[in-house]
Amino acid sequence: MKKIKALLSIFLLCLPTITLSQTPAQKSLSPTEMKALSFLLFSNEQNPVKTCVDSSLELLTGVLLMKIGRTRQEDIHTSLVGNNVGDLGKEREKLFDIWVATGSPAKVASASLDFCLKRFEVDFDFSALGLSCLSLMQVHSTAYGLKEVLKNDEMVTAQMTKMWSSQVPSEYIATVTQLVLKEKGNEKERVLARETVARNLFFNCIEANNPK
Repeated sequence: MKKIKALLSIFLLCLPTITLSQTPAQKSLSPTEMKALSFLLFSNEQNPVKTCVDSSLELLTGVLLMKIGRTRQEDIHTSLVGNNVGDLGKEREKLFDIWVATGSPAKVASASLDFCLKRFEVDFDFSALGLSCLSLMQVHSTAYGLKEVLKNDEMVTAQMTKMWSSQVPSEYIATVTQLVLKEKGNEKERVLARETVARNLFFNCIEANNPK
């Protein structure tokens, strides 16, 4: 992942082009917070931070693919809310309201991440940096979706360039695409590989763009 970190060092200039609206000033995460985040995200044991980040990244992919596929609003509502009731149902309704108001998969995923951390009573705030990096993570989500649909590496690579080259450096697109295309094995192994790559990309973005 050293190459990814080098590429991300220039993304303070690139992130605003793929963030769908202006975000508030980003709060800097302290070295202690960054160290804790790294430990929790890459721990072999499940923990609330890892669970919430994984969940938000999965939601980002799902909502983005529904947007690309021009899924009907009522079907998106069903997917987001489902049969959830009580506090979780209200939370999911808020996510759908955010979707209707913004059309932004990243904002939906960012709100979901905040809700999840609060649900687990985790006192941690990604601030606007979380939204910016989730916005960037749409590149990874797109590559994953295209791989599942097209099942042809050359076609996936070509489509990724077509869809993202005006917003994201071509080298980053190529690197992320290749990471996704390398995910092989049975379904369980592919899911594990996808989650691992996603966590690394998300953390590297946070680390590279954390205000100094």
